[in-house]
Amino acid sequence: EHERQAKILLYNAVSVGTTWGWPLIGGVASTGARGFLTQFAIFTAFLVVLIPLLILGAPETTYARSSFNTKDHFPMLTRSQLRFPTITFTKEAVLQYLRGVKFMSYKAMIVDRTLLMQAPRAAAAPSVLLLFTVTLLPHVTLWGLVSSLSLLFTPRPFRLAESSIGLLLFAPFVLGTAAVFGLPFLLLSRRNFSRTIHLVTLATGSAFASIGLLSFGLYIVDSARKPGPGDSVMIWDLVFTRRGGGLSFPVISLLLGLLALGSAVLDTTIQPVIQQSTAFTSANMNMALRNIADMQAGLTCLRTLVAGAFVLGLPAVVSTWDGLRVSAIGMGVVQIFVTAVAAAIYFDLGEDVRRLDGMVMGLVDLSSLKDRGSFFDED
Repeated sequence: EHERQAKILLYNAVSVGTTWGWPLIGGVASTGARGFLTQFAIFTAFLVVLIPLLILGAPETTYARSSFNTKDHFPMLTRSQLRFPTITFTKEAVLQYLRGVKFMSYKAMIVDRTLLMQAPRAAAAPSVLLLFTVTLLPHVTLWGLVSSLSLLFTPRPFRLAESSIGLLLFAPFVLGTAAVFGLPFLLLSRRNFSRTIHLVTLATGSAFASIGLLSFGLYIVDSARKPGPGDSVMIWDLVFTRRGGGLSFPVISLLLGLLALGSAVLDTTIQPVIQQSTAFTSANMNMALRNIADMQAGLTCLRTLVAGAFVLGLPAVVSTWDGLRVSAIGMGVVQIFVTAVAAAIYFDLGEDVRRLDGMVMGLVDLSSLKDRGSFFDED
């Protein structure tokens, strides 16, 4: 597992960087005559190459070859294998690869209900549910607010062009990528992920996320002339004044960057918490790696489902003055409360949570603890 850390960190950094960095490039590409339609042409060109690589390449990288039969021999490294491999891209090599590719993660002798319920049980593990609760609001709110930028700033009085809206994601790109790439190295420099480090990470991430979320909504609302009591006007109907310098878009980018930074800091706790859980409940390394993959996949699915709902619903909520103010205050306060409760659970009941993980995932056999009667009992 330790040999994969650098590659996983590099993948996470590239993933976050391309997610929040592409709007910067897309905004520039949209300045032409075709507008934002140019971005779809660029996406299509990439997808023509990437989709076949995803279908044919991803299974090869996830297939587990660590389970050997008794008749199998462990491969030995030769001197030529220690060097950088020589890849020959020919038609025969491609056909040989296609014949040998395996579209499964591992091979089982028996497929039963226990095996089929393995991934759903991992998604329902207490550690996964705690991570889901702690990291959910910053993650989904960031996606929801980014999806609302065009709704907020394209109409009057702003009328921002595509390139200007893309520049609003400069701070999330810089701060989010730096946090995803730098903080895991800082955590890995420690020998263990202690409770103190865990609590400090939770407090720091929650503070950044809450500050960014609260300030984003309140700053936009405070920069406008407030409507009368009982009025619920649309956000683009507000009159923005020059009080306090007016509305500054670099400040809005910075506040989104703080929200992205807080979300990235909280996400750095996912891998250590899951690794601690699997190390506590898994019988061997093969089972631990399989459980890590299942728990991370379950958490990703849960967060993606809720993020999709926020992307669809949050723009309609923040389009009104009252909705933007209430959602900013409500989600910011809820994030602080959720983090405090989760920190208390991790601090006092961390070992009990890991035991429950094993029970929910079926990794702890309690049959030996049942009362089977005494050896000295007579018939």
